[in-house]
Amino acid sequence: MSEGGNIFSNYFDYNIFLLKLTAFWVYDNKTIKCKRYLQHTYNLFWCIYMFIGYIPTEILYAFYSFGDLNQFLRALRDIGNHISLAYKTTNYFLRREDLLNLINILQHGNYHYEDYGSFQPKSIVERKKKEAVRWTTYFWYFCNAICFCMFVTGLYTFFVLGDKQYIIKDGQKIYNQPQPVVIVSPFGSGTRPKFFATFIHTIICLTFLAWMIVGRLTILVAEKLESIYNVQTLFQTFISLGEMCFCLYILSETNDQNVGNELTYLIATGFELLLYCWFGDRITEASIEVSYSLYDSDWFSTNLSFRKQIIFTMTRMKRPIYVTIGKITPLTFNTFLTVILIWPEEHIRFSLF
Repeated sequence: MSEGGNIFSNYFDYNIFLLKLTAFWVYDNKTIKCKRYLQHTYNLFWCIYMFIGYIPTEILYAFYSFGDLNQFLRALRDIGNHISLAYKTTNYFLRREDLLNLINILQHGNYHYEDYGSFQPKSIVERKKKEAVRWTTYFWYFCNAICFCMFVTGLYTFFVLGDKQYIIKDGQKIYNQPQPVVIVSPFGSGTRPKFFATFIHTIICLTFLAWMIVGRLTILVAEKLESIYNVQTLFQTFISLGEMCFCLYILSETNDQNVGNELTYLIATGFELLLYCWFGDRITEASIEVSYSLYDSDWFSTNLSFRKQIIFTMTRMKRPIYVTIGKITPLTFNTFLTVILIWPEEHIRFSLF
């Protein structure tokens, strides 16, 4: 990514850090070979580990759990989230050049005004950056909280309540502690060491998958983003709604230590949908403010050609810019509130079914 002429060359540092951490970043040919190859190796390891070594084991378990509605819905919830991530990953690498060009455009000095009197555009940009980073960090905390709750609950049960987790099956004593997310384990099951190996493997995978989800949220201007993200946003919205319904059903059927896990999962899923709507709403609000800001400027004192251009721009901006959910409905706070109002009714219908 070129940095020549970029007056905000560090604006996307937080985004790029997350993309590197979550195996999405690819260095260009200008980067030294050692650094480039290390990042490629890191990306390849985690992509194979997650999308070939872990997610298929979740899908396999869904087939095995078809007879148990509670386990089947829990498996579908996890599969939906991670299949959505796989789609986002594919979409990112297919459109990566477009996103990097967009970053360069946003950072380039030709697209930023100088400070003038009380008008401080650099301060405005920095303030908006901090706001976006803060919301993304909140979601990061929620995702980590899910994994932390699963980890602590599992360890507590293993070390404190482990003696109560044995059952007799076919005349043999088997260790039967539930995993936070049930998969077809490569380590097997039935003993404490096998359970613990599967447990650590699952927690590592879930934590990194959560980081990948956050990393994919960090780059969400507008028509270009609309073309890149509208189908992905539609997919994510349906996945999030399904997860929230599944979480509520599972919560209504859960009366053990897993309540905290499911409640945290529910909150994080709702917060993820809120973040998408928040970013979309900020783009729409900014596009609406353009027309008012132009009108409030001293454009009357300019020449006729410039005044015509201002009028054309204000007329165009009467139609706000929207990021849409699959070109069906705008991605705004109003959309999120509508979903929240409709969601309890749909959950009741789902529960009755």
